[in-house]
Amino acid sequence: VGGLFLGLIPTSIAMVMTSLYRVYVGGPGTLTGVLWVLVAGLIGIGWTSFRKKRAASLSGLEYYLFGVFVQVCMLLLVLLILPAQYVGPSLSQVSLPLLLLFPFGTLWLAKMLAEQEKREEDKLSLDHSERKYRELVEHSQACIVRIDKRGCCTFVNDYAQTLFGFSESELLGRSVLETIVPSRNAAGDDLRRTMLKVIDNPQRYPVYESDNLCRDGHRVIILWRNVPLRDEQGEVVGVQSVGHDVTEQRAAE
Repeated sequence: VGGLFLGLIPTSIAMVMTSLYRVYVGGPGTLTGVLWVLVAGLIGIGWTSFRKKRAASLSGLEYYLFGVFVQVCMLLLVLLILPAQYVGPSLSQVSLPLLLLFPFGTLWLAKMLAEQEKREEDKLSLDHSERKYRELVEHSQACIVRIDKRGCCTFVNDYAQTLFGFSESELLGRSVLETIVPSRNAAGDDLRRTMLKVIDNPQRYPVYESDNLCRDGHRVIILWRNVPLRDEQGEVVGVQSVGHDVTEQRAAE
C-alpha cells in the first residue's frame, strides 16, 4: 500500500529500513522476508505506474484485487525461496490468512489513505480559493464592507479605507452610523433610518445609492450593491455591500 500512495523514494527508504530490520532479526526465513518486503513495495510502485492514475482515485475493488495479487506473489515467494522443510508448514499456517484476510486489510488501509489524501487536497484547494478571494477583495477597485445585524463593521477592504480616510482599526467593531453614514443626505432624507432598514432586510435593497461621510468631513456618493450574509442555519447575520464612487458622475448629471 505504501508503494501505491507514497511513490518511489519514500517507498524505497521504507523497504531498505524494513529489510535491514528483517536481516537483524535473522532466522531461516530471512531471505524470504527481505524479498517479501521488496516485492510488495515494488508491486505497489509498479501498479501505480502501470495504471497511470493516482492511487487515491482507484476503486475499492481495485484496492482489494491489488491486495490479492500481492498475497499471491508472497505465497509464490514462499514456494520458491523458503527451504523445502519449511514450505509445507509455512503454507498451511499462512495461506488462508493471506488470501482471505490480508486483502481486506489492504482495502481498509488504502481507503483510509485515499480519504486522508482527499481531505488534504480539499484543504489545499480551499486555502488557495480563500487566498485568491482575499487578494481579489483586498485589491478590488471597489469598496467592500461587511456589517453585522447591529450595524457594526466586521470587514473593510483597503480601497474603502483609502476612499473614506479611516483606518481598519477605526472602522472594525464600530457602527457605520458613527463613521461613514451621515445622519442626512443633501436632500434632507434620514440616511440612518434607511441604513437600518438595509441592515435588517438587505434582500429588499439589492441596490442602494447613498451619501457617505469621509474622515475629513467631505461627502461622497456611493452606489452600493448589497447581499445578505447568512450563518450555517441560513439565518441572515449581516450584509455585504460592494460600492462604487459615483460622486463625479452625479455631479456631471
